[in-house]
Amino acid sequence: MYLFNHLRTPLAAAAALAVIACGGTPAPAATPVDVGKGSLNGAGATFPEPFYTAAFYQYTQKHSDVTVNYQAIGSGGGIKQFTAGTVDFGASDVPMSATELAAAGGDSALVEVPTILGVVSIAYNLPSVTRLQLDGPTLANIYLGSIKSWDDPAIKALNSGLTLPSKPITPVHRSDGSGTTYQFTDYLGKVSPDFKTQVGVGKSVSWKGGVGASGNQAVAAAVKATDNSIGYVELAYVVQTGMQQAFVKNKAGKFLQASIDGASAAAATNTNVSPANFSITDSDCATCYPIASFSWVFVKKAQTDTDKGKAIAYLFKWLVTDGRSTTPRSSILKAHPTTAPASGLLQRWRHRRAHRARGSPRIDRQHDAGDPARLLAGQEDHRLADIPAAALRLQQGPPPARLAELGRHSSRVDHRRVDHPRRDGVDPDPLRTVVRGHGAGEPDHGGLGGRVEQGGVAAAEARDRGEVDNRTAALLEHLG
Repeated sequence: MYLFNHLRTPLAAAAALAVIACGGTPAPAATPVDVGKGSLNGAGATFPEPFYTAAFYQYTQKHSDVTVNYQAIGSGGGIKQFTAGTVDFGASDVPMSATELAAAGGDSALVEVPTILGVVSIAYNLPSVTRLQLDGPTLANIYLGSIKSWDDPAIKALNSGLTLPSKPITPVHRSDGSGTTYQFTDYLGKVSPDFKTQVGVGKSVSWKGGVGASGNQAVAAAVKATDNSIGYVELAYVVQTGMQQAFVKNKAGKFLQASIDGASAAAATNTNVSPANFSITDSDCATCYPIASFSWVFVKKAQTDTDKGKAIAYLFKWLVTDGRSTTPRSSILKAHPTTAPASGLLQRWRHRRAHRARGSPRIDRQHDAGDPARLLAGQEDHRLADIPAAALRLQQGPPPARLAELGRHSSRVDHRRVDHPRRDGVDPDPLRTVVRGHGAGEPDHGGLGGRVEQGGVAAAEARDRGEVDNRTAALLEHLG
């Protein structure tokens, strides 16, 4: 989830963006008509990806000479690519360390801008437990390996009257360099001296066991697929999959679930945000959720391409000003208006799957209008929540026009359908990544992912047969 009301962009960062936009000279009083042009490439944190997807799309609709490509590879990877000069901007959920800053050219060479706020949820997989309460020291001991079972006395003490299973706990953690890991370990390090000493605080730490997964999305999928597990995940990914999330005890003694309001309250306690003063974990107020954070972007001050320099500067100037009020909060339950067609496509896909399982191959056009809330609740035995998290990003993610591009980029997709043309499986991100199939447990259940070779041709043919009502829906049908 992404918040704007309490996010204060440091004046120095705002001024630096203005200077970049003007090619190294002071900015004029009014924003010029020329906001630059070019293809901007960025990489980094998975934490803010759902918001960036919607925001960058909205910006490029306003400025057709600008395109923005963002790869969510983790905060550590984003810093490395930015330092290497392979991307135009980097993104991380924690500012650069002194060592990273020096490698990138030093403080005088770049500007670090806090763009949004995020919330780290504690997700768990215990179907019999509808309300789980945890505190920081208990969470720390779970990840230290000293609390091994769900019926441990420490967990029981926080959940009076609750029957907890005598099952081993499987902690899930990030395996990549991650700003989400930094925020989680920053919190645990504040509430547990043992955790700070034995594991430490950072984007990458030495875990005491558990299961590793790369990216917020993969952690969410691992928790959802593993009974008796627990993991830390950015809230948007938990909402998208309908996962269980724990109530975490804050510094004031209140048990709260991750929420927009809780993160806003925590952000309000930091009145002077800067790369040297950014932590808002374990904030002291009754309504503060204890694991919230800012997310940052990095931009070079010196831009050799004037047009691209303007485009970068005005993109992020918009993101931290007008973009805060014009881009909705990221939520699967309220799809971004510009991506509503993608929501409708996903609705048609789910309904098509339900009919296929019952012997009907055609689309019921009464279901063309997507209802995200109803989808999340589920339709009979075909529950949307059963689709891995990334497929759900179609709900808020790439507009339909980008789905059509899949047919023109078949070389980027693994040829997975070897044994059966309707092999089960869902690609977490059909635009960029490939994974092995995730069985849905139903003989005829197809996946969004798969081979898309000659997808455009197949899509057009399906449209011409009258099986779908437009080329984008046809391509989605071909993928499924």
